[in-house]
Amino acid sequence: AADLKLEPAARVVRIQRVVLANGKPIAIIWNYLLPEIVPGIERRIAGMKSLYAFLESEYNVHIEAATDYISAKAASAEEAEKLEVAAETPLLVVKRITYGRGRPIELAVLHVVADRYEYCVQSKDRPPGAKT
Repeated sequence: AADLKLEPAARVVRIQRVVLANGKPIAIIWNYLLPEIVPGIERRIAGMKSLYAFLESEYNVHIEAATDYISAKAASAEEAEKLEVAAETPLLVVKRITYGRGRPIELAVLHVVADRYEYCVQSKDRPPGAKT
């Protein structure tokens, strides 16, 4: 709730999915969205491939910016089963706060199989709060 600038008890919509690449699972993604921006999304997401394309086409929500925080962890037994890897396999953990309509609209948490994914970051300016 804090990442979306909400009160602790505020309601959010949660979507959980396993993402495949070449038929193999590469990530578990949890998306937390503001319900007032995506009313009824729970009934409309069957067959959705790209959340951001879906938000644009179905809700006229355009992503303006995102901030990613990247760390690492070992896969739990449950995550390993979903991702078809051994327990303790290294995972990249990405926490992404996505902005649209001038405010945070989504928090995404990704647990990505590290050796099945390449993460690319482009920067144009110093990050906010960067120290010299």
